[in-house]
Amino acid sequence: DDRLLETVARRPSKIDALEFLRFVWATLIVLVHFYPRPGGLGYPMSASNTWMEYGRAGVNFFFTVGGFGATLSKVSEEWPPQAELRLLPRRATLLRRLAGIFPVYFVAMVSMMVFNIGVLGHGVHWWQMGAELTMTQAWYPTYFRPSTWHYNLPLWFVSALATFWLLEEAMFSLAVLLWRSGRMLTWTMIVAVCWTLVSPFSVKSPLYGWSICGGDESPLNYLPEYFGGVVTAFVVQQRAADGVQASAWFASITTLMLLGMFLYRPAEQWCHDEYWCRDTWVRKIGVLTPVFCIQLLGLAEGGDPLSRALAVHPLPLLGPLAFPYYAFQAPVYNVLRTCGLKEWCGGPIQMAILLSCLILVAFVVQRYVQEPAQNAIIKFAKSIER
Repeated sequence: DDRLLETVARRPSKIDALEFLRFVWATLIVLVHFYPRPGGLGYPMSASNTWMEYGRAGVNFFFTVGGFGATLSKVSEEWPPQAELRLLPRRATLLRRLAGIFPVYFVAMVSMMVFNIGVLGHGVHWWQMGAELTMTQAWYPTYFRPSTWHYNLPLWFVSALATFWLLEEAMFSLAVLLWRSGRMLTWTMIVAVCWTLVSPFSVKSPLYGWSICGGDESPLNYLPEYFGGVVTAFVVQQRAADGVQASAWFASITTLMLLGMFLYRPAEQWCHDEYWCRDTWVRKIGVLTPVFCIQLLGLAEGGDPLSRALAVHPLPLLGPLAFPYYAFQAPVYNVLRTCGLKEWCGGPIQMAILLSCLILVAFVVQRYVQEPAQNAIIKFAKSIER
């Protein structure tokens, strides 16, 4: 049986149907951040545009995809998994993770710092500058954060994601133990329920503000999403090993469920109600995370009409642009705003110009910065492994 499992055709670690979906969620997040609001940025949307607030769920989606992608690449190479118990990642693994994200991150961050200081005349916040350049801005406790100022606020996400790179081997080892027990999903659900009841990272927790474990900007807020992605990768590979027929409707049904949830609760309630707010574990663990995990399962197996539609070329080609597109949203928006974008036109045309410029910038950065730097870092990582 073991030999049979080892010779099973492996799932590809890159899923075409998922690539375009990454780009769609990145676009929704950009709209949430910069679509014109009656009171200005940070205020509620106008009544006709509240649907854009649903883009906040994209953060949950990307953390789930982060755990899923990192784990699927491992189990696709070795199944059954034979991981040794480790707490910290290998240097080469960490370098590979950095290679896929840091070149774009660094250029986007430096460009925003230069613009803020040189063009807008904002002050120099040395502690925050150091934190953001080293991707550690999400690691500071709320009450000890060096500054409330952010040079490039959307890139907080990358700092939070880097937390899970450090925990990646520990989570993978835990997932292997759960998988070997034969009750992986059961134990995961039990832990998620306990996590929800304890709610240690919510704004009402006594830990709030005093440690990396507390506060609405704590990276550990997104641990359920990330680990949900890890578990989903194991389920995908186990179903492939067992020869289970590809799910016919998983991706389509879960996408309709998301639309149904969004239509059931108005956007302003989705984002501002006590029950549905961003920091409420009922929404995060009980609703969004399972739906995203099942959606990933359907997309990975590819036997679903939505999966096939999203995999039609050239849609997957937009996937690699999703991160530079996301990373440069603040720099590009600020340049356009300085050039008088608000005075030129209304909201829809503003966003059309912003998104068009972002696609162009993302293509240039991906082609001439990210890919050469990534190849160089990966080559260095391979030399370390030898």
